Amino acid sequence: MRAMTQADVDAVLGIERAVQAYPWTRGNFTDALTHGYVCRVDAEELLAGHPEQGGEIRGYAVLMPVLEEAELLNIGVAAGQQRKGLGRAMLREILEIARAKNMRRVFLEVRSSNVAAIALYRSVGFTEIGVRRGRSMAVVASARPGCRIVGFDLWVQDYAGMPNPGPEFVRGELNRIGYHGELDLISGDSHREVPDFLARNPEMQFDLITVDGDHTKGGAVRDIRNVLPRLRVGGVLVFDDIVHPAVPHLEEVWRSEIASSKRFACWDFRELGYGVALAVRRS
Repeated sequence: MRAMTQADVDAVLGIERAVQAYPWTRGNFTDALTHGYVCRVDAEELLAGHPEQGGEIRGYAVLMPVLEEAELLNIGVAAGQQRKGLGRAMLREILEIARAKNMRRVFLEVRSSNVAAIALYRSVGFTEIGVRRGRSMAVVASARPGCRIVGFDLWVQDYAGMPNPGPEFVRGELNRIGYHGELDLISGDSHREVPDFLARNPEMQFDLITVDGDHTKGGAVRDIRNVLPRLRVGGVLVFDDIVHPAVPHLEEVWRSEIASSKRFACWDFRELGYGVALAVRRS
């Protein structure tokens, strides 16, 4: 690969719009170049004696160094060049660049439904360390495509700066990864909709429950207490944002409602992001 220049942005943007579900804008690429991020392109034929020039661009990558770490912000391969090993070769080269710059760790984000990309990243050594809000459903569906899933959401647009297009989009994403189980996506306030749903389904129990809704202290307590009676013995409860600086009371809620009880075996992970806790019901 060679260094990306402003002259490459049109070609890169064309690939980006064709292959990415949520494409970057021209300004995103321009800003990356302006701020000195590691921006590379792969061109078909580099002209002898002119490494800054070359033939048609086949792919690109953008890496953002931060102290001793880096984040792979974007990587793309032209549709006609995919499944030829180019993406893996580009990824390995960008990781070599990070090593040469003494980057100790490289992070990236990938949509849970992008099974092909996840397989690629794992093949070069990436390990999953967390799942952002709203994407855990796709992880469950990809692992257990025939299970029943019940989800509750207010579908707030741009929640935490991320797209939230609504239940039909979620259905489409689950279908793309081969999910074929029974799916209920219920819109509305969890404090009202969850008890109503459980009242209509008095025998229903769950193997996995994720609580990541109301972040007020009282609201989080209500969410946990609403669902806890329906968690099977051996089932897992996941509770998010236990070390979020804006909502420090969530850790207190977790400890008082779950971790202090002998009915659960508990773990928490707080080194990355805003932390997550999980519990397995013993009895």
